[in-house]
Amino acid sequence: GARVTGTFHFSGSVELDCMIEGRVLSDERIFVGPSAVIRGNIEALEVIVRGTVVGDISARGRIVLLSGARVEGDLT
Repeated sequence: GARVTGTFHFSGSVELDCMIEGRVLSDERIFVGPSAVIRGNIEALEVIVRGTVVGDISARGRIVLLSGARVEGDLT
């Protein structure tokens, strides 16, 4: 039920299961949980989405969309 706003940079892998408005960056993996709503761009080595992302996703490795994923944006 948490809702946060801003730019977030994580040095390792992270699982997000909240509402975020802003840019999310990680040197490793970002997992967008089933209850998560991310309104902003995501950049990481690997991005796994099970929730909602309204923004562009950029991964240096791979992007995985699991059942329940909803993405409105470009995938790179």
